[in-house]
Amino acid sequence: MPTERIISIVVGSLVMIAILYIVVWPHIRRRMLLNSGRPARAVVRHIERSHIKNENKQYLHKVVLEVHLDGAAPFEATVTELLPWLHGEGTGLIGTDFEVRVHRTNLNWVTIVGPRRTLPG
Repeated sequence: MPTERIISIVVGSLVMIAILYIVVWPHIRRRMLLNSGRPARAVVRHIERSHIKNENKQYLHKVVLEVHLDGAAPFEATVTELLPWLHGEGTGLIGTDFEVRVHRTNLNWVTIVGPRRTLPG
């Protein structure tokens, strides 16, 4: 097999892996956090609609949260998530308290549970 063919196969494979990582990983990480993350409360400090859309052409929102986890000092976390229950820019949510899930060891991994959702378990 010619070297150029091998290189094109490797590059194509890396591109496919990168696309899968970008598209699939956020869903997997969110599901993991919802299932096994530590429950916490968070206050919205800043929210803005990003320029990123998902596959259904819904905008993702960048949300800066002040997270209050039992037994730990409050900390700030920034998440970029699809908030399907939020219409518009969301600036009216500043100061709103939400239930969130925090990864057990990596405090940078936070996901918003959101209103009108049932929690697993």
